[in-house]
Amino acid sequence: MRKKFARIRCVGNSRPKRGLSRVWALCAKIEVTEASILDAEGYDVTLPVSAEAECLPRVFGRALETVAELGARVILPIEFGGAALEEVSRFRLALACGHRVWPFLTDKLALGMLARGGVALKYAEFLIIAGGDGLALQCVNKLRGLVNFMTVAVDEQYAWQYRQQAAEIFDENGLTIFITGKSYDSVKNADIVINASGDGRYGRYCGRGAAYIDLRAPDAVRSVNVQGEPVKPEEFDAVMMIVSRPYRLYASRGYDAGLCADVERKLEYYHPEVIL
Repeated sequence: MRKKFARIRCVGNSRPKRGLSRVWALCAKIEVTEASILDAEGYDVTLPVSAEAECLPRVFGRALETVAELGARVILPIEFGGAALEEVSRFRLALACGHRVWPFLTDKLALGMLARGGVALKYAEFLIIAGGDGLALQCVNKLRGLVNFMTVAVDEQYAWQYRQQAAEIFDENGLTIFITGKSYDSVKNADIVINASGDGRYGRYCGRGAAYIDLRAPDAVRSVNVQGEPVKPEEFDAVMMIVSRPYRLYASRGYDAGLCADVERKLEYYHPEVIL
């Protein structure tokens, strides 16, 4: 059976009283209809409760059980958090999140950001702020042949990966990548700051006129234009999770040069463009 997605939404305003929550969770009608995103098949699931309802985790769990039996393996929760999302791991389902795909589109993000600021790509000073999950490794990989000035700010415990990558890139095309520790002061002189760290406070310290993007922010990019069709970042992530085994492995294992090269080949089929 081919893997499918399930896009789950709350559409009701119902917030049953505390004493009735358990009964409501068992009886609330969950509507499931077939849906598609690009060439991925799945389901739209509507829950007749509000996102703030006390019984939401139980209703959400019922919905997950239903779609898992139908073959769904990737979940797109539109407005859920906390206890509801804990149910996803219980059913061994994957959670779509838009930020996973951005490292593969870093070059297009950079060009879009530069177009706003009027700085030529070859003269721009790039700063990539890394976290511990390897997202920034792919960001560096995508920019390696395009820029002349790049710095990576990273905690010392992860710095060895970036030093090794920087040495390989220098041997291949002569680009020197500076590796430095993370601090809020490090962003002040950069023309473009790409934040893959998960700490959204760096944006407050950018210099005037600098372009800044937080890859983990839910509103970092409005949508992705794929084969002429605009899709939300988390929807494109779900499609890639379904159609590309290397992308699923990347999502579970993190950065690997070979895996990412395989993902790049699949992305060439879609020709995605970002809409900032």
